[in-house]
Amino acid sequence: MLAKNTAAEVNYLNYEELEQKLLNKKEAEIFYRDLYYKNPSPYTSTITDWITFINKYKENYPADIDIPLNPPGVIEAVLYEKDFFNDCEIDVVALQHMRYSPGFLHQLEFIKIVYVLRGNYTFYLNNKKYDLGEGDFLVVPPGVEQAGFSCEDRDIAINILVRRSTFGDAFSSLLTEHDLISEYFWQVLYNRHSKKVLMFQCENDLTLDRIVLDIYRESIQQKNMANLLLKSYVMIFLGIMIREHQGDCCIIEHNTKDVSKLPLVMKYMKENMKTVTLVSLAEYFALSEGYLSRYIQNETGYSFSYLLRELRMKQAAKMLRNTNFSIEKIIEEVGYTDISNFYRNFKVLYGMTPAKYRIYF
Repeated sequence: MLAKNTAAEVNYLNYEELEQKLLNKKEAEIFYRDLYYKNPSPYTSTITDWITFINKYKENYPADIDIPLNPPGVIEAVLYEKDFFNDCEIDVVALQHMRYSPGFLHQLEFIKIVYVLRGNYTFYLNNKKYDLGEGDFLVVPPGVEQAGFSCEDRDIAINILVRRSTFGDAFSSLLTEHDLISEYFWQVLYNRHSKKVLMFQCENDLTLDRIVLDIYRESIQQKNMANLLLKSYVMIFLGIMIREHQGDCCIIEHNTKDVSKLPLVMKYMKENMKTVTLVSLAEYFALSEGYLSRYIQNETGYSFSYLLRELRMKQAAKMLRNTNFSIEKIIEEVGYTDISNFYRNFKVLYGMTPAKYRIYF
């Protein structure tokens, strides 16, 4: 569950004062804290719904206790974007994890970064428990059944929520790298069945602490240009994550019976984007063209041609940023023969011409 401060409470606070404000217990946290200290046994495992929690609590607490039939917050099996991104122009939201709230299992429609600013946080995935401390954080994709729990007054965990579509559009440059993290984000964005969570366990990084606090403050205030600043802060967070903490990460995965070929398919497309066709891809994997086309559509929600266009555009953007190749040379290198088609697709994705993109980035 999530706790929320008001804009007025965080407006003029410095980092230390904002941390102190986050330590203040909200009304729902006081309610859950009282239940926890009277009977902590129901909190040792995950809960599927509020009624189950009440029944489990009363089984281990014989004294008569009045627990309301409705929880003091949202308890749902699936958390949807529309419930958190009320403003259609907002793509990033930051909320504090509610201390002492039982670990309710739920799935997300969006991407979530959980950052442990202070104290501890327990993450549940696939009936396993992962203990995180200060400076540790998680990247949780949509569709993964998971839960979180913290039970100390000093615990501060911040949930940074990012629309799935926004992640692919705003942070596409992350996908052009060839490393574990970029491969992970390819899975998150293009495989609808991905159940992988990226976990970082590292020492405190003061820079990340302050970026997370900036994200939280900006999200609560919702001032003019908030969305631009929020996306910029998240981009900086992810950039530092990749540069400084790549060696501190591991992937934990929800069990699945199906073994997806998609990573191999995407890898082959990336390595052969200049010449690959649906026919050549099908031949390489010894599959029929029709089956492979349906498989890609089912796994990713996108067609082969859409994914290939995305790969080529992202590679072109990377070359514009990192090389002195002429635009004509870049167009050739990524496999386009129709120059006008390339320009049209590039502008749709990045909102500007390749020449302007090179100047700005």
